[in-house]
Amino acid sequence: MPLRAVLFDMDDTLTDWPAAIDRAAGPALASVGLDGDALALRSLWEEIRGYTWRIEHGRVVDRGHWRLLFEPQEPFDRAFPDWPRERRKRAAATFREGLEPPPLFPDALPALDQLGQRFTLGVISNSPFARMTLSRLGVVDRFASIFMCDDPFRKPHPQAFADGCRAAGVAAADAAFVGDSFSADIEGGLVAGFARLFWLDRYESDANPPLPAVRVRSLTAIAPLIA
Repeated sequence: MPLRAVLFDMDDTLTDWPAAIDRAAGPALASVGLDGDALALRSLWEEIRGYTWRIEHGRVVDRGHWRLLFEPQEPFDRAFPDWPRERRKRAAATFREGLEPPPLFPDALPALDQLGQRFTLGVISNSPFARMTLSRLGVVDRFASIFMCDDPFRKPHPQAFADGCRAAGVAAADAAFVGDSFSADIEGGLVAGFARLFWLDRYESDANPPLPAVRVRSLTAIAPLIA
């Protein structure tokens, strides 16, 4: 049966969280007198990774950067425990203001243009900020559905995919799913029964996706593969 829809993860698939973090970190550190401090930036990034990344067997399987919108304070508390608390709070508040919305990756709009001509497009995201982010980026109308998962049924839980497909008006067997998370998107999507799975591996991991998932380096590689 031909595909009817292509559904996407959002964070770190469509939206560029590393760029957002770099953009927000500069003013945050400048707000406490550390403008241009490379050591402080490196310490902050290390704690952001520790807070948001999930690593299994030495491999990053999920980058939950959207959690920074919930709790921007914790990486500052971890990175700079000797600072007065008010200083950490001021930096974290400035950081939070600069995060939203994370920009689209350069390949996102071209891929949506390509795929939107032939397929229903939708989003299944673990972030409760997904609709707001896509609206602020001016692309919310490109998607027939934007499903935001919630505890205890966030991806990779099968219920997250089932509810996301229902919101898009398609069965998983009639859809492709695209995501960056090896665990939440690809292993979860495999259990959910999608017709096609595309693992967006921007960072050239040495992992091999489970069959029949296909690894792509760019979103614009998907349309030719479906064709």
